[in-house]
Amino acid sequence: AINLQGGSPSHPWFWPDADRAFFEALKTNLDLSKVRYEELPVHINDPGFAEKAVEELDKMIKESNRKNKCPCQ
Repeated sequence: AINLQGGSPSHPWFWPDADRAFFEALKTNLDLSKVRYEELPVHINDPGFAEKAVEELDKMIKESNRKNKCPCQ
């Protein structure tokens, strides 16, 4: 998940132009058949961004467990 609003304006790493260039480079260069990519209209500290990150991590863990499960179980 990509937080389109970036970080907090009061912090030193806030740089919207660099964020936009980075997000565009990701979309251009990622193999989207292998990587889930979703843009969210929030900043990095938004609870919705955290919820989405946890949701995606949970999906990845469950998928990994299914793929690696012993067939004898």
